[in-house]
Amino acid sequence: MALVLLFSACGAESAATPQSSTPTLPVTTAAANPTDAATLNTANSPAASSATSSSTADILNRASDTFNKLQTVYLNLDIRQGKLEINGLEVKQVEGYLQQPDRYQVQVKVGFFVGEFKVPVTGLNGEQYMRNEFGQWNLSKPEEKLNLAALLDRQTGMGAAMLKLRNPVLLGNETLQGTPVYHLQGVIAGTDIAQLTLNKLGTKDATMELWINQSNTQLVQASLKENAGSNPANWVFNFSKFNEAVTIQKPQS
Repeated sequence: MALVLLFSACGAESAATPQSSTPTLPVTTAAANPTDAATLNTANSPAASSATSSSTADILNRASDTFNKLQTVYLNLDIRQGKLEINGLEVKQVEGYLQQPDRYQVQVKVGFFVGEFKVPVTGLNGEQYMRNEFGQWNLSKPEEKLNLAALLDRQTGMGAAMLKLRNPVLLGNETLQGTPVYHLQGVIAGTDIAQLTLNKLGTKDATMELWINQSNTQLVQASLKENAGSNPANWVFNFSKFNEAVTIQKPQS
């Protein structure tokens, strides 16, 4: 089946579901501005913190450990700048569940000519499947794989990346969607963000920002901005629904 057909499904059901509900993953309809959920309420935030480097390191260590203990998480990845392309189709957004060690069930929003479409994608056991406009699931080619569950890899995923920041600083205490968070920033080597960006980035160093829940040190938002280039990438990751019980299975054709 041609990749164009694989990527022209719109709003189809997903197979990853909380075990306590019907077996359909909720599909979130993108708002006019898909980054609204990441808007910070900083009106009452203090200026950049004068916290010591040891306290900054402590926050990062605890946040890394907390993230690495996750079994499942709900991801909303917003590619604000810079292209993630799969065979000529530009990925705009990815939303859905990730599960240790290698499973994911997501909706991928792609641009196609003048329109945008959501494509259901399931990955497990080293394979990936995409659903076409006829409701058929097709095995993805190696170059089409997203390998999103790599974000949960304890050695090279998001948790590990937090500990690789150069000169991390605590910018202050802020509020993200009503949740008190620590806002941290540092520089991370390009080679250390390759796996976080599905191996689409990694040739340039990037500025990494983290928003970490103050009460449980759970990472709720992260951003990566390349520090060089004419069109530097800017990816924003939002995490929620931590450790929900979900079932991700091989889709039925």
